[in-house]
Amino acid sequence: MRSAARFLISFILLLLAPCVTAAQKVDSKPAPPGKPRLATDLSPRYYPYKDRENYPRRLLAKLNAIREQHRLPPLKLASSLSDVAQAHSTDMYLRNFVDHVSPDNEDHTGRLARLKPRLLTLQAKENLAWYEATFLLPEAELIDKEFEGLMNSPSHRAAILSDDVFYVGFGFTTFWNGDRFESNQVQLFADIVGEWRQNLPDTIHPGQTLELMLMRPIDAYLASESDPRGQFPDPQSPNKHWIGGLPIPFVTQAQTPTIKIPNVPEGNYRIQCSPKDANRYVVVKRVRVERG
Repeated sequence: MRSAARFLISFILLLLAPCVTAAQKVDSKPAPPGKPRLATDLSPRYYPYKDRENYPRRLLAKLNAIREQHRLPPLKLASSLSDVAQAHSTDMYLRNFVDHVSPDNEDHTGRLARLKPRLLTLQAKENLAWYEATFLLPEAELIDKEFEGLMNSPSHRAAILSDDVFYVGFGFTTFWNGDRFESNQVQLFADIVGEWRQNLPDTIHPGQTLELMLMRPIDAYLASESDPRGQFPDPQSPNKHWIGGLPIPFVTQAQTPTIKIPNVPEGNYRIQCSPKDANRYVVVKRVRVERG
């Protein structure tokens, strides 16, 4: 071990954001204040390692080795999640901050919705790690140190060992900041169940159909924000009422999975989805229902 006078290492973990609707920003620590960097700063010094292409595979191998030790199935690498994670990592580098929530007040779910609007996820979690040293570590040692720190944090450990996510994406930026080597890493976990054929509109109308490409069955529900305690008559059973909204039925004769917006009054609603028969609904999109 080198003497304390010759080097400095610091490792900061930001608590994970465990739910799909809002990030839990607790005990986050920003990077030292400084002016925003320019996109032209993305020079060779921005990534001092040569093997950037295989780095995500090494991160995935380390992650899945940890999961295997805990008898959990391996996660698959999803390019869609990596795109979002890398966008956040690069943004943190360019604007010189480290946090789940950007200066624009956007969390990981907001980034998913903005960058991958067609992606249908029923769970999303994010881990962040930031590393600083006065010397460049070998890649394998850096990965080991980052995961060691993550596993020593209960909240980060919980995300890594989650049994309700099946995909992961990585974003990472390593660079020299003056005389110091810094690295940030973003891990974005999700339960991806499919993709919408088209971007979900902000305004919908009763009877409108929306097509999906599903990897496994889901349930859908249209929850009212304008009348959350109102009684909504069931279209199939006139004597039955639902409180606060209606299930969104699938069109049984459609060649591709297709939902049909039920006949509800005008107002503000949430399209919510859940794994089939699991009753674990998450908000997918806030919409306005209008007639005509």
